[in-house]
Amino acid sequence: MRIVVLLSLLIVNPRLFAQSDSAVEKNPDRWLMSTNTNLTVNQNAYSESWMGGEQSNFSWAVHLNAKAEKQFNPRVHNENTLKLAFGQTQIGEQDSSGEWHWSRPQKSTDLIDFESVLKFTLKTVIDPFVAGRLVSQFYDLRDPVNERYINPLEITESFGVARQLLKKEDVLTWNGRLGGAVRQYVDRDAWNTDLIPTQKKTEFTNDGGIELVTELTANNREKWWEFSTLLRVYEALLYSDSDEYRKLAGKDPDDNTEPDDWRYPDVNWENSLNINFTKYIMLNVYLQLIYDRDKQPDMYKNSPQLKETMSLGLTFNFKNH
Repeated sequence: MRIVVLLSLLIVNPRLFAQSDSAVEKNPDRWLMSTNTNLTVNQNAYSESWMGGEQSNFSWAVHLNAKAEKQFNPRVHNENTLKLAFGQTQIGEQDSSGEWHWSRPQKSTDLIDFESVLKFTLKTVIDPFVAGRLVSQFYDLRDPVNERYINPLEITESFGVARQLLKKEDVLTWNGRLGGAVRQYVDRDAWNTDLIPTQKKTEFTNDGGIELVTELTANNREKWWEFSTLLRVYEALLYSDSDEYRKLAGKDPDDNTEPDDWRYPDVNWENSLNINFTKYIMLNVYLQLIYDRDKQPDMYKNSPQLKETMSLGLTFNFKNH
């Protein structure tokens, strides 16, 4: 909770940064769109007589980042962002008979993330907003016997105030949002602990709380490099299955001396650096930190999750403004 309060001061305090420019675009009658797509492939192979001990492998990944925004009128602005990613890795190995073959492809990247923000640009210190976000993955492989597509689903509806904290021409932008949020979590592959523990069921839970979102984007004037950092902090205050949660954890539902894991803030911090060597060749460095005690195994509850990728490949960029 303290993290949310401290960071939220950056948004609501008008003395920290100068007043932002008007959000009205020069072309209010058309959508302003931009996309960035990249493909990375890595492969190495060794003959059966190779004695170095290395393993053959093949991996590929596709990423798509798209944005579409429009100023419908001087008071209403809509911004939509879509992030898609999917990748697989195969390893060359020998079975017990000594025969060499490729392993089954394993996921290395899988993401569906869509968010739409409707902002009411009142030309004041802060602007009200409402937003909706959907997060999922293409392929759920937690249970190899019961594979599912587009599962699980996390849907968030939020509302509150937004502010452009800093803007320097076309090279630096810093935005922030703070408000209430309601989340729904749908898992079609959850264990049925109520009836038959060996069977699965669809689990639906929801919670409500406070959400802080802040994003900074920077690039040089020639636009051959771009850095972005996005921080989301969510503090749940209400949880639909709080009593059931305490029972499964072996706690007394009326004893609140020890906080449940769902009460801890959820943190998602994404950092991305893109370097375009040519029009179609790029280098991407990505670092993500996630802290979610509610979804982590007991042995890792106090440890954040870290994901780091470095990829060199082909890229395609489109922008109509």
